[in-house]
Amino acid sequence: MIITAGSKVKNKSGETYVLDERIGSGGFGSVFKAHCEQNTNIVAVKVLQNAFNSDESYLTFQKETNQAKLLRSENVIKYLYIHDGKEFSEYPPYIIMEYTDGGTLRDLIEHQYGKQFDIGVLKNIYLQLAHGMNCISEHLVHRDIKPENILNFNGILKITDFGLSKISEESTKTLTFKNAGTWLYIAPEAWNGDKNTIQMDIYSMGIVFYELATLAYPYKIPIKTDYSSIRDMHLYNSPINPASKNRDLPPNIVSIIIKMIEKPTKRRFKNWDEIIGALEIEAQPRDVLSVFVNRAVSLRNDKDLQLQKQLAEKKKAEEERENHIRLAYTQYVNTISLPIREFAERFNSQYPHKKSISIKESAPPYSSSPTFSTTVMMPFGCDIKIIGKILFREQFIRSEQTFFDEGPKVVNYIPQCKNRDIILWCKVADTECLGFNLLLLKNNDSLYGDWYILENSTNAFTRTPRPSPFGFELSELPKEINNIGAIHYYKMDLNPLSRSKLLEYISNRV
Repeated sequence: MIITAGSKVKNKSGETYVLDERIGSGGFGSVFKAHCEQNTNIVAVKVLQNAFNSDESYLTFQKETNQAKLLRSENVIKYLYIHDGKEFSEYPPYIIMEYTDGGTLRDLIEHQYGKQFDIGVLKNIYLQLAHGMNCISEHLVHRDIKPENILNFNGILKITDFGLSKISEESTKTLTFKNAGTWLYIAPEAWNGDKNTIQMDIYSMGIVFYELATLAYPYKIPIKTDYSSIRDMHLYNSPINPASKNRDLPPNIVSIIIKMIEKPTKRRFKNWDEIIGALEIEAQPRDVLSVFVNRAVSLRNDKDLQLQKQLAEKKKAEEERENHIRLAYTQYVNTISLPIREFAERFNSQYPHKKSISIKESAPPYSSSPTFSTTVMMPFGCDIKIIGKILFREQFIRSEQTFFDEGPKVVNYIPQCKNRDIILWCKVADTECLGFNLLLLKNNDSLYGDWYILENSTNAFTRTPRPSPFGFELSELPKEINNIGAIHYYKMDLNPLSRSKLLEYISNRV
């Protein structure tokens, strides 16, 4: 049965409610204003748009709504009846709840028209929201806090939609990230799929507190408001100091907001009681001492924001490093390791003897010098060892001449070949030291690089002959790579790597 304006629903006692008009919608479905035919009470009816697509989603609905029914707070919308879609089989799931007609907290913020809230009014709003969340957190994690989910009833703020983000998640499989409006309030750890915690709600409400205090958003919103851009904003951007948006904000209020939107969960408040306690601290007497205390707290707020920026930048650098290592090693596995493994498996299936080719591999750690290796153990002793290293700028230093008389300057750099950055390099050698080097060069037009083989051999200028062809040690490559194409002690041939070249080398060592 499709429920729309004019439809009737009922509760467990048999009372019927007429849906008078649609007053809202969201990822969960639609909200209607309704009246009871038996006593003319005005209520709101929230209708879920999707039926449960699995037993899991139905159990989630039951669990979340059973917890929601336990909530009793002046600052939380009261659920009067919850229909799970089964008690009255002709109806979809819906929730009958108390009705408010004062709009949302978003309306309240926009109604200010640039005039900041009085500090007393602001603290009253904060305390209402904190008390409401304190009640909710005793039973569940809200997961979708934003001004649109906070209703105004004659000056009393009531939090709604608690639990419904998870219900919507189960029924639509779109997680909590239903739209860009919701994305603006999601905690950093939630973007990584971490377990739902009270700290997620504290972060989201911290952004709401910031908007109430400044009538502005704490971050510079990217022009492209897609999933990745908003995610990166929460993970890596530092908030603008709220004191710069509202000069009348007391430093202790600024401290509370900053602590609520710290990126590491351990630096946020542990619970709502801590926030309520911080909000209820009595104002300082207006004396000389308060001037210096406020100045000290303001300075500490600036330092906390600077630290938050540093931690975010560090986290971003670490994540970029891990992604670089992961991508580079994946290219090695797909281009070098996988063909060798396929060759070994095919050989072992075709050679009916006890001796076979075996392979041992070591993946790179996320360290300052991420090296990896592949050892191919041949049945008759001519083993092959591949040692590789993923390159980063901090691993290499050189002196560069500066202008005037400042002297040489030591700088970090990435080794290059063919005027392209080298992503990784390898030494390939058998037990007789015959082999070559492999280079993965950056391709600016592609996410993936291009592979080259560097074969080296002795010539008439060589002072210390080596078995030829051979691969330079990784420690030699930063210097020797510059001699490609030059008159040198060794002959160095650089060519694009082919799969057949690699397999020919492997097959000749069996």
